[in-house]
Amino acid sequence: MRAKRLPGRRQLPSRAADPAERHAPAPLLTRPVLLGVALLAAALLIENLANVLLLIFAGVLFGIFLHGLSALLGRHTGLPYPVALTVVLLSMLTLLGLGFALLGAEAATQIDQLGPRLQQAWEQMRARFKLYDWTRVLLSEKNLRTLVPDRELWLPGLRGLFSNTIGIVAGFLVVLFMGLYGAATPQVYRRGLLQLLPAARRRQAAERIDLLVDALRSWLLGTFLKMSLVGVAVSIGLWLLDMPLALALGLIAFALDFVPYIGPALAACPALIVALAVSPSTALSVALLYVAVQAAENYLLSPLIDFRSVHLPPVATISAQLLFGALFGALGVLFATPLAASLLVIVRGSDAAAGAGR
Repeated sequence: MRAKRLPGRRQLPSRAADPAERHAPAPLLTRPVLLGVALLAAALLIENLANVLLLIFAGVLFGIFLHGLSALLGRHTGLPYPVALTVVLLSMLTLLGLGFALLGAEAATQIDQLGPRLQQAWEQMRARFKLYDWTRVLLSEKNLRTLVPDRELWLPGLRGLFSNTIGIVAGFLVVLFMGLYGAATPQVYRRGLLQLLPAARRRQAAERIDLLVDALRSWLLGTFLKMSLVGVAVSIGLWLLDMPLALALGLIAFALDFVPYIGPALAACPALIVALAVSPSTALSVALLYVAVQAAENYLLSPLIDFRSVHLPPVATISAQLLFGALFGALGVLFATPLAASLLVIVRGSDAAAGAGR
């Protein structure tokens, strides 16, 4: 017979709660802490492998550039992609060979003469400006020493930078072969990257990868076209102004135009120094030439060429150059714009996916 429960008496639980369970502390490794540890580990990894990661990114950019040219050629000619890629590579090799055959000797001579010519122009400019009191104070040894570090400090580093030929050649070969293999079989690497992700997220990741590749391809093709037009315009303009070393200065303008805003300003410096050694009027003409070329690029070429690529405001671009330059050095400044464009595309894709989910 079941025992009756007596009124007024409290029934005891079958098992007393363990005091250790009731007073157990909350877990320390919560989600914010884990996220902070993961970010710190990623920052340390990026700091130690910065140059390697930037070389890999450069190889990816070169592969996207070759793929973009090949896809563009195949779309307009109907050629299969492997044939179009072969035609692009052969055309690039032919153009490089013709360029070296026709202009290589002259360009090499002018580049060799650029260093001594800049030194001579600098000395002539200082001698001319010392005729005035305010320029004599500005160009005094004391004031120049505050702007330019001592030779004992920067010359060893400069020699070390240019003497590391093996590292430069190795980096160039890494970028070259990564770009070639990536452009030859892009779908293989795309599928391999997606296989690293959970199956539920692969479709969304594939869409973001396609958006990122399309944006970088448009940006690279547009940037290369603008670089070529700027280099040709500067070379022709300096030649019309009867400037010495016009071809070498045009090549410098072509190469540095890859870095927006900062690059064109740096490219104008050697041209202005050489022009000042000729005459102040020549220097003024050269300055107006560079300003006109830069204005035409910013207000005419960029709106026509960059309408399909990612648009970064000037403040955002310069901020990215300063940030990545502080983190990764010269390579960070060089690749700051495509890195910032990649981050912008990823963030926009995340916002679009979040909006679609709601």
